[in-house]
Amino acid sequence: MPRVGVSVAAAEKTPGASLSRTRTRKQQQQQQQQQDDEQQQQQQLRGQQQTPEAAGCLLLHAGDRKGHLLLPPARRPNAAAAAAAATAAAAAAAAADVRHRCLAVGRAEVVCLLLQQQQQQQQQHHQQQQQQQQQQQQQQQQDGRAKPLPFPPHVAAHLAAAAAAAAAATATAAAAAAAAAAAAAGG
Repeated sequence: MPRVGVSVAAAEKTPGASLSRTRTRKQQQQQQQQQDDEQQQQQQLRGQQQTPEAAGCLLLHAGDRKGHLLLPPARRPNAAAAAAAATAAAAAAAAADVRHRCLAVGRAEVVCLLLQQQQQQQQQHHQQQQQQQQQQQQQQQQDGRAKPLPFPPHVAAHLAAAAAAAAAATATAAAAAAAAAAAAAGG
């Protein structure tokens, strides 16, 4: 019969046997580590349940060598909820930007409308002034036609003398015509 020591030594020299044993040891270590981690997490969760203030604290995974922070199951963020929140925040920011631009455009439009109204009011006032001036000119022309302007004194005296001389000449001519008619009738 072969000796046990020889068979064990021969088995240890076999590459497949050594690899399988190494894997088995690693698996056992990982399982033990996972169990320890789960126990630590349960203990920490129990402590957090007893203290509500610590419910939102981050838990450091004992077996995680990368140092990732793990939240309790109830506090772990949901990817869909985070994406929805980000989308809502972006939409709110875009809406605020659009509202700000609309307000700016609205202010510019209001300023333009005010300027247009001022220009229209100025044009209307100018037109009213022109119409008043035209009406005054027309009234003055009508008054001038109905009431002739008075002549200067010396011109008025000259015109009066000329009118008197014309009246005297007319009377003299009328008297001469009457005398001629009487002579013709008597003759």
